[in-house]
Amino acid sequence: MSKSNAKSRSKSVQTSAEVITIVGCGKVGASIALLLLQQKKAGRIINIMEPMAGRQGHIMELLHCQVMHPDTVIKINDTNCFSESNVIIHTAGIMQKIIGSRMEVARGNIEMAVQIYRDVVFSNDPVMIVVSNPVDVISYFISQYAQIPSNRIIGTGTLIDSFRMAANIAKYFGVNGSEVSAMVIGEHGETMVPVFSSVLVRNKPLGKQYLKDARFIQEIRTETIFAARNIKRTQSATYLGIADATVFLLDKLNSSAECILPASVMLPIGIKERLNISEDLFLSFPLKISGGNWTIQLPELEESEWSQLRVSAIYLEGVVNGLQGKSFAAE
Repeated sequence: MSKSNAKSRSKSVQTSAEVITIVGCGKVGASIALLLLQQKKAGRIINIMEPMAGRQGHIMELLHCQVMHPDTVIKINDTNCFSESNVIIHTAGIMQKIIGSRMEVARGNIEMAVQIYRDVVFSNDPVMIVVSNPVDVISYFISQYAQIPSNRIIGTGTLIDSFRMAANIAKYFGVNGSEVSAMVIGEHGETMVPVFSSVLVRNKPLGKQYLKDARFIQEIRTETIFAARNIKRTQSATYLGIADATVFLLDKLNSSAECILPASVMLPIGIKERLNISEDLFLSFPLKISGGNWTIQLPELEESEWSQLRVSAIYLEGVVNGLQGKSFAAE
């Protein structure tokens, strides 16, 4: 996506329809687009902005799918739709190695995001959902360069990790995944904090025997933290789960009903002080979500869980500080 294209303002999108722009059409972006198509929302426009070459196949397939879903319009690289979006879903990024850290692609993905957003003026106060990894870091840098307030930017963060934890616990107890409620907070990475004290299995908390069972805790924690790595032993990337989690989050943001979900947002000063950090930071906390807005709900944590959360926050603060001052905005 060139700078000149990003600034294009030829003909305004004269529509009251919901405009969702998906930035990036790799496996995650294409999967999200397909899920949105299948919702059959009348008048919805899905605008695909693809900054990288080599994704034409995904775009062609989505245009084929659109024939079966006439309620929704697909546009490709429409800069006017981009600037008039109601929702932006950022999935653009470099694919990380099968065995490797999300942080290895941080600089390249930040540079890509800055190139995309730094000159775009948005007219409809959009909500941005950040999916690209490392999601907490990318969310922070987008908030610094995009003309979108930080309180309108939300990263998927540990939402997918929470679903993975629930699935792992369900497998352990031999129940359906939908019968388990689990929450992971902190970094979407190896310092994430699975909150065992809040787990519910068939609406009942874990018994003390499990909360004190080091083997059980370690097994579930390891399976949750390294879920993506295990998935990538048989395929090049994780995409189905995070795509579904992204659409799930969008649906909750569009709903007037309140719900509590973990996701990555800019931390207020009071929480930063409690976590012993001083810099601005995106980190996953439980959020009360309703009508496109969210507020952090301080969780009831064991002191050991607070300690783990501080480690997660301090680690991320160090990563962000290490990337600050780089010439991301350079030509």
